[in-house]
Amino acid sequence: MDTTVFRGVELQTVPQQIANAIKEVIYKGQLQPGESVAKQEDLAQTFGVSRPTIREALRILSREQVILPNPNKESGYVIASFHPDNAMSNVRDMIILSLTFQTMTLLDLFHVRQMLEIPCAGLAAERRTAADLERLRRHLPTVDLVESTRELIELDLNFHLILAESTHNPLAIMLVRALTTAYMRFIPELLQVDKASIVADLPEVYEAIRDQDIEQAKLQMRRHMSNFVNFYDMHERSITHVHHT
Repeated sequence: MDTTVFRGVELQTVPQQIANAIKEVIYKGQLQPGESVAKQEDLAQTFGVSRPTIREALRILSREQVILPNPNKESGYVIASFHPDNAMSNVRDMIILSLTFQTMTLLDLFHVRQMLEIPCAGLAAERRTAADLERLRRHLPTVDLVESTRELIELDLNFHLILAESTHNPLAIMLVRALTTAYMRFIPELLQVDKASIVADLPEVYEAIRDQDIEQAKLQMRRHMSNFVNFYDMHERSITHVHHT
């Protein structure tokens, strides 16, 4: 093994280890959002380190938005409330890295999208508001809307995201946003898809959501997403063929 690959790799510092220990306590629910973080001197005594080390650990947690400055005091921190956007960024980055290093394929990602977005269509049909429906109508992509395949794929993904937002389920929205933003990074690999297939059945998806027909919305979303399956199968086989020649 060429050990030069490890040059520049940083081991976890003591402040990082302390920050991770504090996060673990938060994840276990032993510290609640809005609760004050212990004083620096108390934390220093608990961990057996200096106050500057604790200050650096708290700075790490603050940068990661795990804790926030206490709004009621001149100093100190409180536990932050969970924000879906932070989790979305982590999931998105994990997916991008997995695709980049080929520990995950676009077909893997697409199958997860199917598992998530087909039920989302049904939930959107059930929960959508008049404002949601108007947004979906305005952003419904059509082949004649743009010239390039890239732009059409981007419009399709944006429609899927608006549909997820119409479910009013924060976790569904976060996951679909993570999947679609990761997906957009790999659009160049999708440019051979037939333009008509990109938006096929989307008008029917919209109509089912408009009519609040839950089962029809799921059926039409399944049909829409199945248009991509053959392309992905061919894409994966071509990659496998290249890697074995």
